[in-house]
Amino acid sequence: MQRGSLVDSSEHPDRGFTGSLALLDTSGERFLDQNMASGRKRGYTFTYLAGETVNGAIRSYTITAVPDEVGTSGQRRFFADESGEIHYNADGPADLTSPVIQ
Repeated sequence: MQRGSLVDSSEHPDRGFTGSLALLDTSGERFLDQNMASGRKRGYTFTYLAGETVNGAIRSYTITAVPDEVGTSGQRRFFADESGEIHYNADGPADLTSPVIQ
């Protein structure tokens, strides 16, 4: 996952963040390649959850990345949200309490 939010909601205040990874591939702006938009890339599975909708716009999200085969396709698990900080954990699921990539 690249550092930073999936799509800065300030760029699209009427829509906020995307509703899914797949929508980022079909938006016409091609924010993601097709593999990432499908939820799998380079040995990781990505799970995106859109957050609450306020005034018709999605204002938050979470995304996790988990190795398909721990020890082979990757070691660490990752978590990010609209703050743009990416958290990691080598021993289990990553969340807001996990260390932040510096």
